[in-house]
Amino acid sequence: MATYTVQSGDSWERIAGYFGDQRNFYELMLANPSITRLKAGDVLRIPSFSSNPVVPNDVAAAMGMATTGQIKAWQQAYPGVR
Repeated sequence: MATYTVQSGDSWERIAGYFGDQRNFYELMLANPSITRLKAGDVLRIPSFSSNPVVPNDVAAAMGMATTGQIKAWQQAYPGVR
């Protein structure tokens, strides 16, 4: 399994983005359960990421991301806009 050494200013999303897709941050967090707060110098295990990651709504909300309900409401309010 590949590893990555956390740099100052890194976030779970940014690190996942380095390896393909920011939405994979949840899989990255699950692969490193002993690390709850990133610090420069931490060494993370990099899992094999899903090609179409799914982020649970509660995790998305906690990370400040849109939930499924919010996305559907936005799509209804602004039909035709993607």
